[in-house]
Amino acid sequence: MEQIKFRFSFKKALQATAWLLRLAGGRMPYLKLLKLLYIAEREFLVEESEMIFGDRVVAMKYGPVLSNVYRLIKNAGVPGNPLGQFVRRSHDYSVELTHDPGSDHLCRAETNKLDDVFRRFGHIDRFLAVKMTHDFPEWANNFDTNSTRGMFPISVEDILAGQNKTELIDKVRERQAEIEWHEKMFGAQS
Repeated sequence: MEQIKFRFSFKKALQATAWLLRLAGGRMPYLKLLKLLYIAEREFLVEESEMIFGDRVVAMKYGPVLSNVYRLIKNAGVPGNPLGQFVRRSHDYSVELTHDPGSDHLCRAETNKLDDVFRRFGHIDRFLAVKMTHDFPEWANNFDTNSTRGMFPISVEDILAGQNKTELIDKVRERQAEIEWHEKMFGAQS
């Protein structure tokens, strides 16, 4: 059976990034931001049988990472990067919100999840966040510890299994089929 895949929404990823940065006073170490976004996406998957912004997840040296968000943040200062209109990277490995993109693409359940994750983990150090995500089975089962570089895919099924929620795989697959049908009938939302 084909792996479950979600369509990435840049607008939701941008607004979720800005949401967490606002909660942090407008600035946060980008490694910590990446971990908080992943935790929110991971938990939302179990709670709602879908992802907030549908990014592809990979295992990297510092834990599981949302690959598109990682690239956008890493290249925030590069001309043409749409995230750079709202967020800039600092020399101290932090990101700062420069313009507010709003939150009109996020639903209440999504912003509640972001609030909850920030409330529980917004105070922790970025390296503690890394250590915490290294304990996630989906990272440990997919990262090649002999590699110091590289991105190793983590499937939606692995994320669910890592939370002992394999019984949700069919439900998530059905929910994703509903979303795809809706997008075909009424057009994709970004």
